[in-house]
Amino acid sequence: MSCYLTCYDPPPRRTHDSGPEIAALHVDLQPATFSIPLNKSVKYSIQNNHDCLEQEVYVTCNSLLCEIRDPKVRNGVATQIYGILKKGETMVFELGLRDQNDTSSIPLSPLIFSPAGYLEICHYDAQKKSDSDWKNKPNEVAKYDMMFGSTYGRWKENLVLEAESEWVKKKNEEFIEKFQKALDDWELETEKIEKGQKKMMTDLMAANVSVVKVVEEKKIEKKKKRILGCC
Repeated sequence: MSCYLTCYDPPPRRTHDSGPEIAALHVDLQPATFSIPLNKSVKYSIQNNHDCLEQEVYVTCNSLLCEIRDPKVRNGVATQIYGILKKGETMVFELGLRDQNDTSSIPLSPLIFSPAGYLEICHYDAQKKSDSDWKNKPNEVAKYDMMFGSTYGRWKENLVLEAESEWVKKKNEEFIEKFQKALDDWELETEKIEKGQKKMMTDLMAANVSVVKVVEEKKIEKKKKRILGCC
């Protein structure tokens, strides 16, 4: 089954509202699902069907549970591959569970709202010629670098697991705990900011009152001198 990516003219260069166009790439889903099994990987392919132009392609998995096998980038929740596809060329990648023996803690990312996370694919007309043209540091997620006004395809799909294991259950509980802590920290920080703003306004108002009082006292003093000078 083929699932076509959606291609848009990025703002502000859009001159008409014709809706999405069929993009230069399509994704062959074999099988046509983003439900990841516990005991094996799922293979996907991306083929460049553009008439003549090469495409820069980025595939990023942001997930606490899943990963792209043999990625070029591994950073926190993200695993990523990228490359340049000529006409008719195909990029193949596999999605599977992370290493269950890896006990390292992955920091929570604001990019994901569930432990399974999502897969994102982006492509546009190639500006680079080879892998050496990517200047991101080792294990730094490569950022999209399209030219202003160029068309691009960007597509995202939430990932789910076919079943739950003890490891998955544990990761889900860890995610809920970290998410709740992050929420509590955010609320605490918001409260501190609000208190700080209130104190600043109170101090500012007090300072203004003091300034007004001094100004009024000087006016009165000046008026007294003028009256006495006239006598």
